[in-house]
Amino acid sequence: MTLKEFVVGNFVSERGIGLIMSTFGGNAFGMSDFRNFRVIDLELPKQIVSRFNGPNFGIEGMRKILETEKSRRPHLGTIVKPNVGLTPSEFQDIVYEAAAGGVDFVKDDELLVDPDYCPIEERAAAASEGTSSR
Repeated sequence: MTLKEFVVGNFVSERGIGLIMSTFGGNAFGMSDFRNFRVIDLELPKQIVSRFNGPNFGIEGMRKILETEKSRRPHLGTIVKPNVGLTPSEFQDIVYEAAAGGVDFVKDDELLVDPDYCPIEERAAAASEGTSSR
């Protein structure tokens, strides 16, 4: 399968490079049937590459935001999968519990994108509100 088989418009900058990476190998890396699996090369057309400006913060920027520059401890993250039917409110509760348990990052389900039952804007607002107001 090549990128030419996909519509270039599917890869918009608002969804980030993670969508591209997930599309071309994401879940395969976690499948036990695929041993010795790796992506060796991926060529993207200029019209996709030009949409991405690189990371917003980088490692040091994230350490500053999380106020972990001095401790240099490893960061801990988790993934919440709203594709099991979570509403924005349920998503918020899980994000809050994860943050209360010491998680630094909550990664959204990269392939879910924007379903009617849990729209991305509502999900992001609920997650932000859940970690800052409780």
